[in-house]
Amino acid sequence: MIHFVTFKWKSLEYRVRYEALHANILEAMVRRHWRGDMRFVTITDDPQGIDGETFPLWSDCAQLVNASGRHLPSCYRRLKLFDPEQQAALGIKPGERIVSLDLDMAITAELNPLFDRDDDFIGWALKGSHHPRVFNGSMWMLRAGTEAHVWTDFDPDKSPGEARQAGFLGSDQSWMSYRLQSRAGWTQDDGVYSYATELKRFDAPPANTRVILFNGFNEKPWMPTVRPWVVNYYRGGAAGRVLILGYAETVWQEAEKALDKFDFDAVIASPEAAEHWPGELFAIVGDDAQAEKLARAAGFEEIVFCGRSDRIAEAA
Repeated sequence: MIHFVTFKWKSLEYRVRYEALHANILEAMVRRHWRGDMRFVTITDDPQGIDGETFPLWSDCAQLVNASGRHLPSCYRRLKLFDPEQQAALGIKPGERIVSLDLDMAITAELNPLFDRDDDFIGWALKGSHHPRVFNGSMWMLRAGTEAHVWTDFDPDKSPGEARQAGFLGSDQSWMSYRLQSRAGWTQDDGVYSYATELKRFDAPPANTRVILFNGFNEKPWMPTVRPWVVNYYRGGAAGRVLILGYAETVWQEAEKALDKFDFDAVIASPEAAEHWPGELFAIVGDDAQAEKLARAAGFEEIVFCGRSDRIAEAA
């Protein structure tokens, strides 16, 4: 069995807001591109809106700041996936594969060539600032029951600084890079790419692309500023017709006509419209372009937009 795992937690530190929808889209992409038995679980402190299986997020290392800078995200808590006891609590048996995936990624092709491997650990390998090769925490695979030292040797008071002094940057990824330097790694040759540093300038991904990671603080696959081709791959499993409620003063007159004419499977709303919508919302989005992008990414076959305007606002 292979267990795909992602994390979603509420945090005021992040410049990007992650929603249940992003977990749902990621699961849909994984299921679309994996051949064989699998399990997908979101480890979270906020399961509302997540369609698939969830597991309660542990508090270990929750208050630990990133040794590379207090202003940077801290993901040390993800290291507990290396703990055999935590693996057992998750229902993972020794020898089974655990794949940790970030929410901000797009999957373009079959995943089996990446994960049908016998390595105890394999991670996304990149050139580092101080080392020729480091692991990025966006995607890695672990054979359950192996490499437990990554967790058991981790001292919250000393280990972050130790990895930083050795020239490894980040939070969990710095410690993994420090302790797992000799392990296997995926590169562009395997079809694993960074959007920001390798694909942003192109009109289509390379033919061998399997996974695109949106690491860093810049664009994410659901944002309207990314290249138009991204939405061909970053999409969920939703279907049917979605109503989008925008900012224009005519939004409710248009919505009344649309509701008389159609049945809707979901509603996406601006923050203002969301305050007055009496039912459940699929998402709250801060501008027209992003609302449409999100609707397409979710997989809706028909979009009805009411109250379209050029206004751009902060997402709620």
